[in-house]
Amino acid sequence: MLTGIQGSSDFLLASLPSGFGVGMAIVFGCAFLWLVFCLLDSKYAGSWGSFAKVYPAQDRPDGNSYFVLDCRFAKASRGMKGARVVFTGSGIYFYMTFFSRPGHPPFLLPWDSIKSVSREYGFLGDYYRIYIQNAAGEMRADLPLKAEQDLSRYHHLKPQPENQLQHPTTAHTIQGIPSKIGGVLLLAVVIYWLGYSLNNDDLVLPGKHSAAHFHGLAAWIEAGAVLCFAILGAGFLIIPAYRGYRRSLLYAAWALFFIGLVVGIWRHGK
Repeated sequence: MLTGIQGSSDFLLASLPSGFGVGMAIVFGCAFLWLVFCLLDSKYAGSWGSFAKVYPAQDRPDGNSYFVLDCRFAKASRGMKGARVVFTGSGIYFYMTFFSRPGHPPFLLPWDSIKSVSREYGFLGDYYRIYIQNAAGEMRADLPLKAEQDLSRYHHLKPQPENQLQHPTTAHTIQGIPSKIGGVLLLAVVIYWLGYSLNNDDLVLPGKHSAAHFHGLAAWIEAGAVLCFAILGAGFLIIPAYRGYRRSLLYAAWALFFIGLVVGIWRHGK
């Protein structure tokens, strides 16, 4: 019986690709490093862990859940991604999505911790910025506009002038005919370059130290990513006040870029 089991295991091992063990080691190594990073990320003073200790919470309350576009603490040099919020009568319930949850227990932030709420204008769209200060520290959370109805139910929002709702301030836009011409030229040059590269089945993307060449399916996927980035930049130059499409286009561009990268590495290894 043991011999039969051993023979089956040897057959399964022999049928696996030659680089399967290395690939699995890389996957588990990356998962371990990510777990360590998440655990350490919440340990410094004034970070997520400090708020979770002062305002602990367990069960997620009922209500709509919204992604936090950016969550930044006073002493942090970078923003934190993966947070979500639920608005309740007692306060704002903060929690992390599955992949960022290790070391980040949820907490319920009382409403009296909110020092100000302002509507901001960003490249990827308008959003609400919440400034928070209490015994746990200071933090800032950027929320999407679709959270306005639930947010206004518990916190008074200042009405925005009609001209500001339709047009952002000039500090966040590029005005004039030259910018529109530049946007059209940028898009035309990128489309011509992509067409030339795909026709020759060699799409070259420059890197920090060298250039990466993509061929076949990987080239077409990467071309889609480059086109999305080009439309993003050209659209900002041509119609700076229109921002509704930018966030979705940016996500699509990065998704295509990484998919093309994986396909390129896979085809290169065959």
